Amino acid sequence: MELVDLLNNRKELIGETCERNAVPDGKYRLSIHIWIVNAKNEILIQQRSANRKKFPNMWTNTGGACIAGETSIETVFRELKEELDITPSIDNLELIASYKREKDYVDVWVLKQNINIKDLKFNDNEVQDAKWVTVEDWQKLLIEKQAVKSSTDYFLKYINNEF
Repeated sequence: MELVDLLNNRKELIGETCERNAVPDGKYRLSIHIWIVNAKNEILIQQRSANRKKFPNMWTNTGGACIAGETSIETVFRELKEELDITPSIDNLELIASYKREKDYVDVWVLKQNINIKDLKFNDNEVQDAKWVTVEDWQKLLIEKQAVKSSTDYFLKYINNEF
């Protein structure tokens, strides 16, 4: 069982925890999304494993829930290591947005780092493939319903210098 810290409607810790998928009404957990961008402005996306309950075989960015006692940035490091075996440079990370959904707040991060796909090691329970795509390729995958939209709108505003 994975416990998460609970937050109020001001994104403040309230000193309570619960199982990650059992967040009570009116309370929230913290989640993160990470967009990895290389020097060519390509996006590193990953394909979810076929055995995943939500969005099997679909393309997405890296992300996950913060476990109890963990900060947003600590979750970024953990999720990148768990899912792709990437250790980011903290100097290459930028928090670009934070927004509220029904049961969580989502911090959206960008990692600017060149990564060789051949160096990635996938967590077989979560990821089965990864590839570099252009923004246009990503948008095409979304239209074709082969990708999870997640925080795409915030990322596109960032990449288009609209912040």
